[in-house]
Amino acid sequence: MNQQVMSHVKAMLCAVAATVALAGCGGNSTPQNTGTVTPPTAMSESQRETNSLPLTTMAKVPSSLHCSGAIVWANPARKNYHMSGDPYYGRTRHGEYMCEETATAQGYHPAGTRRHHGARGSMMEATPQPEAT
Repeated sequence: MNQQVMSHVKAMLCAVAATVALAGCGGNSTPQNTGTVTPPTAMSESQRETNSLPLTTMAKVPSSLHCSGAIVWANPARKNYHMSGDPYYGRTRHGEYMCEETATAQGYHPAGTRRHHGARGSMMEATPQPEAT
């Protein structure tokens, strides 16, 4: 073959090699959505709260529980309780229903209230509210 044809063949081979190399690495194109990963969507505060709940169904209140006052959902790990209407009422992984009076007597406090350390470093309940007269 003559030198001019050989030069032309080499140029073609280089062009083919460059095309294959660019096709293998994506060729600087933007990534395509293949449908395997959905893009994030905006969520409302209530959707985030609902999604953060550990359980989607509420635990059933035992029929053997008889309270004169409110029935609460108590979390023994945190020593707090949730009232009916609270999004976590009956929905945390570790908890049990009990009477509010029993929970308070056992040192539980309402969820969301802060507890503070006393003078000797012991845990104390939040400052009680004055009784209405």
